[in-house]
Amino acid sequence: MAEPTVPVSPEIEAKLARIAARTGQSLGDALFAAVEGYEARLFFEEMDETYAVLEADFREWNAYMADLTEWIGEPEPLPYAED
Repeated sequence: MAEPTVPVSPEIEAKLARIAARTGQSLGDALFAAVEGYEARLFFEEMDETYAVLEADFREWNAYMADLTEWIGEPEPLPYAED
């Protein structure tokens, strides 16, 4: 079975080759790692946006915090947090 191909610009191919050379990965593994990183970044950006919407709604945020406190208990202050 033939491997699927994705056309990329020469610039992207060169960047991918540099990453592969620096990391000792194959081009395919370097591409996979780059896509995984991008997917993770999108996940956290979307999570931040969702929390911002939740936090903007006072009642919903308080209900969420109450549920969270019930589930995990009162959070301990961070040892490095300022008073």
